[in-house]
Amino acid sequence: MIIATWTGATAKTLRKTLNWSQERFAEELAITDRTVRNWERRGHHQILTPHYAHELGDLLDRLSADQLRQFSDAVVDNPSTDRFAVADSSCSGPKLDGRKVVWHPMPGDGSYPEITDMNRRELLRLLSTVTLTLSTPIDWERLHGIDPGDRVTAATAHEYSEINRMLWESYGALRVKAGVFRAAREHLGTLVDALQHPATAAVDRWLRELATDTLQLIGEVYFDADLYSDAANCYTLAASLAAGIDAYDLWACALTRHSYLALYDHECQQAGSQLESAFEIATRGNPELSTRFWVSSVRAQALAGLGDQAGCDRAFDAARGVEHLSASASSVAWMRFSGERIDEEQATCYVQLNQPDAAQAILEPLLQRPLSSRRRASVLVDLAAASAQHRDPVRVVMYGSAAFDIARHSHSAYVARRLSQLAPYLTPLGRDHHIQHLRHNISPLAYAPR
Repeated sequence: MIIATWTGATAKTLRKTLNWSQERFAEELAITDRTVRNWERRGHHQILTPHYAHELGDLLDRLSADQLRQFSDAVVDNPSTDRFAVADSSCSGPKLDGRKVVWHPMPGDGSYPEITDMNRRELLRLLSTVTLTLSTPIDWERLHGIDPGDRVTAATAHEYSEINRMLWESYGALRVKAGVFRAAREHLGTLVDALQHPATAAVDRWLRELATDTLQLIGEVYFDADLYSDAANCYTLAASLAAGIDAYDLWACALTRHSYLALYDHECQQAGSQLESAFEIATRGNPELSTRFWVSSVRAQALAGLGDQAGCDRAFDAARGVEHLSASASSVAWMRFSGERIDEEQATCYVQLNQPDAAQAILEPLLQRPLSSRRRASVLVDLAAASAQHRDPVRVVMYGSAAFDIARHSHSAYVARRLSQLAPYLTPLGRDHHIQHLRHNISPLAYAPR
């Protein structure tokens, strides 16, 4: 058994399973009993660092079969333990410190049980706390009586950064992105606490960068779930925090992610203005990161929405500059743009610009390549739209039905959104009964932004 997210609650369950006192538990982990008490007091709100997760995993491996059964039953029965935390070690997934980290699959009903109203209210409270913590000169050490020895050091900040990396990897691996929401929200809470007593100015900046990074991840989860207002709040605060410390790449990324909200609302002029600002900021960032190239690729989509094909092509040409980054260029979890999808993004723009031949020339070969279900569905939707522009109902139904099958089995809000974008292209072919059937199938998938 592996615990994907060790919290104060699961650590306490392990201690009780071992029938150890807090003092014995602390001695085994080479920490103070005060630290153990703090973990247990915070319960599931305390996400432990990778170092302690590794140590606790070693203790877990030492349990007898009866103890392991007792621990497993206690974890499952404990409502304060993450419902997706327990996993079988035979499953695949990202690794942290050489140990597999896997998430229990979320229900496949298209719902988002992790993003409850209570969780959203808790995150809203956290956002307010973030703003207060970072904008008000409060002497937290005096207020909380913090011992100088308890200040957050660079070593601890590094472990927090490993948690950020793990969360982004899990977000990429999960079919239902909401599965990472609770862990990300609680990690943000840990970072807010840490920001109240950093050991040095450099650690303070590092923690602010990690908080900005985590806010953008939570925003991505909200965006994937069509919770656009919540996503906008996260992106806006992330941009504000990044601007306050001149973290140019994080700042540009937050603005670019926010621009997608305008793009999905067909507010291309507004998106274009945001992206111009994001590009100017990105040029002041780390030249070894791909931020400015990603901004250019998104800006191309805004220009296509405005009907500017020449500007769109120029922006995509600029985005292809990512191919000239050296193999040793810096890489961060929150910026994964490699240019791999530029061709299909340009094909989407060609469909929008009513250039179906150019779109099909790019898209049809892509179906012969191994693609993720989300990418394959996106390609299929664009091929269906291009076929509709050619007035070819047979191919529209072939491609559209294949995309619908992916949406039905994956319960992906992203695929549902892409299918809903197909609807206007079907209208001129509405008399064909096969087209009518396809429209009937995809119409319930058109989730409205919440």
